[in-house]
Amino acid sequence: MNAPLKRLVRRQYHDHIHRILQDDARSSKFKPGDKVAIPRETLIDFVEKAYDDINSDNIRIRSIAESFNKCALNPWGDDTCFLKHLDKLNESGMYKALTEAHVAEVLERRVKESEMEKLLMSRINQRIHIK
Repeated sequence: MNAPLKRLVRRQYHDHIHRILQDDARSSKFKPGDKVAIPRETLIDFVEKAYDDINSDNIRIRSIAESFNKCALNPWGDDTCFLKHLDKLNESGMYKALTEAHVAEVLERRVKESEMEKLLMSRINQRIHIK
């Protein structure tokens, strides 16, 4: 969503600059490389137009809805798209290695912490009973 939005806003900005440069009175003030300040209202118009374009495209393409399905965030959908996405990720050897290493480390750490807690508790109990 970010890339299309940025692309559409950038295109409108360049069109705006092009219109300014077509005006002889205003174009003589600019040199190559100059930054052109635009009013906040104009920038908001760019963003609104970009969102309108994205929304009208999504009636046809439905990329936003597919993103919600892929992330299992569609409350009216099932999880098949999400599960397919996870399966596809697991096909990647790099992703699989990262997730397996992470899970193993977390489980190993939890086991060690659990054993340490048991050892500390037994020593505390021994001291209590000895005194």
